[in-house]
Amino acid sequence: MSSLLPGYEYDLFISYRQKDNRGDKWVTEFVRALKTELDATFKEDISIYFDENPHDGLLETHHVDKSLEGKLKCLVFIPILSQTYCDPKSFAWQHEFCTFNRAAQGDTLGRDIRLRNGNVASRLLPVRIHDLDAQDQAMVELETGSALRAIDFIYKEPGVNRPLKSSDPRDLNLNKTDYRNQVNKVANAVKELVTAIHRAPAQGHSSVQKLQISMKRRPLPLALSVLAIILTVSFVIWKFQNTPSTSNNSAIAVLPFANFSQDTTDLYFADGITEDIRGHLAKLASLQVISRTSTTQFRNSAKSAPEIADQLGVTHILEGNVQRSIDRVRIRVILIDARKDNQVWSQSYDRPMNNLLDLQSEIALAITERLRVLLTPEERQRITQPVTANQEAYDLYVRARELLMAGFISSEEEATAQELLKRAIQLDPKFGKAYALLSYSLIFDFDRNLKLGRDSAILLANQALALDSNLGEAYYARHLIHYTRNQFIAAQQDLQKAHQLEPNDADILTSYGFEQVHNGNDLEGYRMILKSIRLSAPKNSLGFFLRLAIIYSKAEEYETEIELFKQATDFYPRKAGPWIGQLMAYFRMQDFINARRIYKKIDWEKLEVQSTTSLKTFQYLALGEIYMHEGKLDSAELVYRSYQHLEQDDTINHQLVPFRHLLGYTLWKQGRKAEGLRLIEEDLRLHHEILQSKRSYGVYDVSWTQYNAAAMYAFLGKKEKAMHYLDSAFLSGDFGVARNPLFDPIRNDKEFSDYYASWKKRFEASKLAAKQALREFEAGTVNINK
Repeated sequence: MSSLLPGYEYDLFISYRQKDNRGDKWVTEFVRALKTELDATFKEDISIYFDENPHDGLLETHHVDKSLEGKLKCLVFIPILSQTYCDPKSFAWQHEFCTFNRAAQGDTLGRDIRLRNGNVASRLLPVRIHDLDAQDQAMVELETGSALRAIDFIYKEPGVNRPLKSSDPRDLNLNKTDYRNQVNKVANAVKELVTAIHRAPAQGHSSVQKLQISMKRRPLPLALSVLAIILTVSFVIWKFQNTPSTSNNSAIAVLPFANFSQDTTDLYFADGITEDIRGHLAKLASLQVISRTSTTQFRNSAKSAPEIADQLGVTHILEGNVQRSIDRVRIRVILIDARKDNQVWSQSYDRPMNNLLDLQSEIALAITERLRVLLTPEERQRITQPVTANQEAYDLYVRARELLMAGFISSEEEATAQELLKRAIQLDPKFGKAYALLSYSLIFDFDRNLKLGRDSAILLANQALALDSNLGEAYYARHLIHYTRNQFIAAQQDLQKAHQLEPNDADILTSYGFEQVHNGNDLEGYRMILKSIRLSAPKNSLGFFLRLAIIYSKAEEYETEIELFKQATDFYPRKAGPWIGQLMAYFRMQDFINARRIYKKIDWEKLEVQSTTSLKTFQYLALGEIYMHEGKLDSAELVYRSYQHLEQDDTINHQLVPFRHLLGYTLWKQGRKAEGLRLIEEDLRLHHEILQSKRSYGVYDVSWTQYNAAAMYAFLGKKEKAMHYLDSAFLSGDFGVARNPLFDPIRNDKEFSDYYASWKKRFEASKLAAKQALREFEAGTVNINK
């Protein structure tokens, strides 16, 4: 029986380990129960592929049965996750779970489907029959790129962890789940997916629709002091579908090279070679190179080169494979002109392993020749300059880089990467890129003393540049450190140098774009930021939503900003950024009814964020803001007093939590003026320690520190100092001075009102530039080759 949807073999595919169906035949019984439930749920007959006698335990070198490949073309894939399923050597994991996951992301439906209620569900629908080990759960989440959400069939008593049976009494099960109800949940989930697929079979959730929302200008609210850190985009993003470039200039996407080595753990090695070749090409200002984060989705993709090129907006595709033995490496590369679907050039290289780094440069130069890219002498030198002569050090560096580029990594993974880099440096003390990457990893390492980490980071960045003055990544790391130390001129100089050396680096391009906005080149700056999105932020990725929402906020198009954040929470319900962004947008609109609604909807304990102190700080600040608006001063006071236990709990960084002046203002409003003024003056002293680099920034951003200092000086009636700190803070935008009551004591002063009016003109010009850049972006005319 075929699928309900033409072109698909089955509606459901049940994937499991054979050993989980021995004995009591749990999987067989589950499939029978599910078939019965589906018959009562669907009018149509639902086809299910379930092989009761699969050949389990095949090795990686064995061929997958071609008939299985066809059967895997199903609407919904149901893996039975057990203590044995998550095994990279098992047939079920490698040739069913991973194969479906990657194929589904590249087919016409897409893996993730938007349901009729607006939520998003995956065609990969896990059923869990055991509590998984942490490493097995991490394995699933790494493969799927999202948190594991499964329908559980687990029976638990103290010391018991086994599959739930239909005969198990619900009251004795610690999970309180009922077998029949869980089967019904699976059937209903399948129905939701199939209904949504039939409603929009060719779309899935593959694109963010052009948003047709009315624009309203609202006043800005009292500022919240930690938004900048909480909403800092990780800049490690994936799966982008783009519109084609309108330029005739060459733009290239380097797809992940296939790993042909016998050892499947060598995937990191193949990815490392891919990234190095891409990195060599990305140093060329005249060639546009799509970032790795946008090309990763096409690993093992069945799409044609023209289809991939159309999504990424490029003219050429580079494919390849890597095979490593003990002392040799074989690389094959193919360059395709995607406009004509013609193979422009291909070459196989078989070299000793100690020739690998020279070989990568050789391949990059050969590609530039085929694309007729003219290299400056400086660019040729940067491409051909060896990074290290020590192969073992290079291997450690590649392993570390793969860990750090994985996105939201754990503290343990970050520590592992840092140890790998330290070992690489020990093997080759002149390995500049290893120093630079280690420097960058320390800047925002929230699990160590931040001041100590950043002091170490700048020493490492300086050492990297002493060894190689052409390391754009080292200039970028040093720029970030200068910025946190209020050394703005040095930060700008390093950022400009980084952009010159790495013109295709999306992180650098984004930072440089904001720098242009700060310097008054608003339109050019916003175009750069939107260009970085086109180059590196796949649609439906976290980075896409967050970066684009920021620009809509700059344009004061708050409804569109909120819609982007809502879509982001559909895709990433446990990520903090989209929820906090949505809440902040409502604050900016002074819509406290919806702000409270979103606040109550957020499951704060389950949000994923790098710094729990930052998250808690924002959580309490937002609640305090709501209470203040509602006139509940007693409640606001209790919230703001939480700075004491937040600072006490943060035993690593001794971070300053910015509640004292807010608590002080609340007490002052209640008539306890002396106590309130004492707290405000104490907070002002602590802010000065931060601005003088005597105290760690912790949850702070430089501009918010300056803004808070300005607000406190204004409240104390010290106009000149308030304007001094506002002048620096305003480089990052209007923080809501018009709505912040701390500025009331000087608000009607002519000098201050004239000063603020001049800045409002500046913000208005920036807003109009953001609008223009966004209209170009929506029309697909932001040219990535410009």
